[in-house]
Amino acid sequence: MRETWNTLKTCSRRFIHDEPGHRFLQAHYGCRGTGRSFLTNFIVIGLGVILIALGFLLGFIPGLPGIVLAVFGLALISTRFRWMAVALDWLEVRIRKLFHRLNPWKATHRR
Repeated sequence: MRETWNTLKTCSRRFIHDEPGHRFLQAHYGCRGTGRSFLTNFIVIGLGVILIALGFLLGFIPGLPGIVLAVFGLALISTRFRWMAVALDWLEVRIRKLFHRLNPWKATHRR
């Protein structure tokens, strides 16, 4: 169990530094070997669901970054499901483009 936890910590550090649009799939392939037992899958998926639920609840409280917890929960679950990793990579690219277009500060402060 300790080895699984250390591998998940390493994968999360890599996840932060991976290129957007590829990070969820890289996490899926990189963390694929972190134990495939039923108990390990149950713990990882259960923790992901808990983080998503907490992120959703904290989203209603001003000033608390609930979305960060939800995204981390989704990232945990995507280490077990390839289809979810691909969908999250696709969604991340679209959301980044939308925020880039909607950010008025960047449009007025270009060099």
